[in-house]
Amino acid sequence: FDLGGPVPVLGDDLARPGDVFRVIFAGNIGFFQGLEQLIAAAHDLADVTQIQFLFVGNGVALPRLRELAGPLLDRTVRFLPFQPMPVAHALVGDADLAIIALKPGVVHLAYPSKTMTYATTGTPILAVVEPGSALAQDITGNGLGSVVAQDDVAALAATIRAAYENREELRRNRAERRQRGEALFGAARTLQLWSDLIADLAANP
Repeated sequence: FDLGGPVPVLGDDLARPGDVFRVIFAGNIGFFQGLEQLIAAAHDLADVTQIQFLFVGNGVALPRLRELAGPLLDRTVRFLPFQPMPVAHALVGDADLAIIALKPGVVHLAYPSKTMTYATTGTPILAVVEPGSALAQDITGNGLGSVVAQDDVAALAATIRAAYENREELRRNRAERRQRGEALFGAARTLQLWSDLIADLAANP
């Protein structure tokens, strides 16, 4: 998944502070993502002030999420507007956990392109989707992260808390996950798939 340029170095205003465990969602903040449950999990985890939830992007659900964040806003919940792709990529690579979230049923109609971006950074993915979906199987089956069913805020919060408690090991294994992500979704793999498709079409006009 080629971003078309080098990944920038984040300034102090964007980089993750050393004592923070950052959970990031980057992309469209719309109704299909069901991000309200992530805000609910943030409230459940408010006792661990080192866990920070960062939402990067714009969308119709943004005002509601800011309202739901309430007293956590700009404390353990932070919102950033849409960022250029290289900056968003750097933010995901700097985070500890990258969120993919889709409301029930949506995963059968769409495969989020952010999966590829997330995977090639080596950041562990936490997918809030149907556990039996192809997306969930791609993530767990390739060791890219974990899956939590939608509408189970307690399980979502518990999974994030467990990741925080296991943060040092997750950070140590980043390079290995990045290699797996590049093998699945990197530029070389993508070009090979396109070449195979073109060759197949040429052979079967």
